[in-house]
Amino acid sequence: MSFNDRLAKLLAGSNIHDNLPRKKLIQAVVDNKEAFISKCGALATWTPPESTGRSPLDTLMVKRPESEATIDWTAANNIPLDPETFDMMVDEIQQAIGRKEEEVYSKQVLYEANRPENMGALEEPDASGGITGPCGDTIMFDLRVDSNRVISEIMFRTNGCGATVACASMVTKLIKGRTLTEARKLDSEKLEDVLGGLPDENKHCAVLSVESLNVALDKLGDHNDK
Repeated sequence: MSFNDRLAKLLAGSNIHDNLPRKKLIQAVVDNKEAFISKCGALATWTPPESTGRSPLDTLMVKRPESEATIDWTAANNIPLDPETFDMMVDEIQQAIGRKEEEVYSKQVLYEANRPENMGALEEPDASGGITGPCGDTIMFDLRVDSNRVISEIMFRTNGCGATVACASMVTKLIKGRTLTEARKLDSEKLEDVLGGLPDENKHCAVLSVESLNVALDKLGDHNDK
């Protein structure tokens, strides 16, 4: 039984009221003596001890053998949650996020974002450079060039979002093994095309990736084409 099925069963088999309309909610809390209508017409309420109302400080604590001895289970705000239910919740949340991402991003963008290639740093690169975009994302590329002015190794690192990771990863795949002249021909439109497109709010990620690459290329100095 899924978490949503469990929740539906709980709501169906109890006196829990889920998302009542305003008038029905007021009537229910007055009938249950959990609130009253004041002389000025406002609804005055409190949280009686038997109420299901919870505090903003409440924390669902997963009760696992390796950590349960370190938690004060007598504290009112520490609410135990069995590992199976927690894992089920996480799985359903991840699936929901995945479905939403598939509605927004192409398969290639999601692939590069979840399985980026050439992510990290080169030891003693021939050049290293990048920029921070208006969105706050930074991309840095490390380059190594052989005697024929071919990019033999390239790696990137970023603090950016998934779309930024996808763009930077694809840049390294497109540029590795190319001459410096060929590398400079890469533009954001071509990068987007290879990725299967980007939403309008992520198009700047492709621009940032190409501009960061060009900064790294500019720092090659004597390796650059004349």
